[in-house]
Amino acid sequence: MIAILLATALTVHVPEKPGGRTINLNVSVIESKEKHDDAIFALAGGPGVAATGMAGYMTRTFAGSGRDIVLIDARGTGKSNPLHCDFGGSDKDLQGYFNDFLPLDKVTECRDQLAKRADLTQYTTSRIVDDVEAVRKKLGYKQIDLYGTSYGTRVAIEYMRRYPKNVRAAILDGVVPPSLHISETFAADAQSSLDRVIDLCLADADCGETYPRLRDDYATVMDRVADEGIDVALEGKSVHINRGLFGEVLRNFLYSPEVYKKVPQVIYNAARGNWVLFGDMALKYVRGIREGVDVGLFLSVSCTEDVPSMEIAKARLAAKGTFLGTYRVNQQYEACKIWPHGSAVDNSTIHQPLVSAIPTLLVSGELDPATPPRFGDEVARGLKNSLHAVIKYGSHSGDTGGCQEKVMSEFVREGSAANLEHDCFESQKKPSFTGK
Repeated sequence: MIAILLATALTVHVPEKPGGRTINLNVSVIESKEKHDDAIFALAGGPGVAATGMAGYMTRTFAGSGRDIVLIDARGTGKSNPLHCDFGGSDKDLQGYFNDFLPLDKVTECRDQLAKRADLTQYTTSRIVDDVEAVRKKLGYKQIDLYGTSYGTRVAIEYMRRYPKNVRAAILDGVVPPSLHISETFAADAQSSLDRVIDLCLADADCGETYPRLRDDYATVMDRVADEGIDVALEGKSVHINRGLFGEVLRNFLYSPEVYKKVPQVIYNAARGNWVLFGDMALKYVRGIREGVDVGLFLSVSCTEDVPSMEIAKARLAAKGTFLGTYRVNQQYEACKIWPHGSAVDNSTIHQPLVSAIPTLLVSGELDPATPPRFGDEVARGLKNSLHAVIKYGSHSGDTGGCQEKVMSEFVREGSAANLEHDCFESQKKPSFTGK
């Protein structure tokens, strides 16, 4: 493995909009011993997650590629004029963590506070792509290798569309296809993911023996939370989780094998009135969202690019009968009524299919509740030089025992997927479900 020599922090100045005020982008460059004309540019998910927080992961994953690694806190995240919203919650106010996903009173407060120092219509994928190109020029790389994860794949796809000659190769990890309006398929795909987890448990000798009535237990849990939600004891305090947020929390339990393998135990315990494990996992999730996601960017992106052109009636219909229901699409739809929208013209290509000959590796998790494998298949159809690899038992993230890191690093080193060995994706072990 190639050693990493030095991490350098720098600031790149970009206009908030053409001819507008300047904002500062926080950039970190991790230099490699090898010198190439290209470098790996990391594009984080969310939207609202800062890429500099991925430094450890990117270093472990791509050290063997021999390339510099460039981490850009996208505008509105991290230290790049962050659009952070305080929606409540603290160690002294645990109930505050369990407000709605997008509480409208807090959304309004955040909008008014952020508008004093940011034009919220200018924090969109189109502008982020402009920023990536500005950083490439500033650092002097002839070409870049894109690594986008989740929402970062939307940024990567748009950069590939607008600056194809500047891209040597691209990795799309957890693919957001141009056709997707973020959240419109969450309910149905999360239900499919949960059903698959239950199937895996019941097909496993130990798990099936421990939780033989898991489907009945799941039905009992859903009856318990119906309409009013559930009261959970957390750190000696009673916290109420409403029905909608319960579904959003459960959906996020499916994001990695390390977490979803606990879901059968969560369901079994909760069906018998024991909500301790659910509560502990829920608190960890909501704390992470409050602290790790700059929700203002999420709103500026989704209220410009997703909600206005979403077929809301169709999305609500598709969500019926699922454990998430219409909660998530309704939360975003209502929040976007009061959040500023960017220009539809400036973001007009976001939902157009990408046709490209750029060497591309697409990676999907078999059980991903947010970006399932069919999304990767959809995007791959327009990519002439691509490979779509599906991680068996994988989800939106998770440990693959070094497989994913090895494959992605080799892809960047070679700049091609033509002879890429990726059998390890298919040979992943089934997760061991935890017992009572």
